[in-house]
Amino acid sequence: MKKILLFLHGCLWLNICLLPLSVFIGGMATDPPDSTVFDFWEGFLFIQGISLIVFIIGFLILVVINSKKIMLIYNSAVLM
Repeated sequence: MKKILLFLHGCLWLNICLLPLSVFIGGMATDPPDSTVFDFWEGFLFIQGISLIVFIIGFLILVVINSKKIMLIYNSAVLM
């Protein structure tokens, strides 16, 4: 449990540190006159995408582990 929380904490800080770079790359993608907002988001998610996916997977693992522990506690309380 503690390792997963540490992992999520690291992923969150990685996302925070990459945020200025992502905004810069997204802004540079909108330099041509024919660019749209979609170009900004494409450049932004190009940098943030991998770290966001890893964070979401870690969060889902945390939710699954907690739900299993809660069910075990509930089942043991019902059996008593």
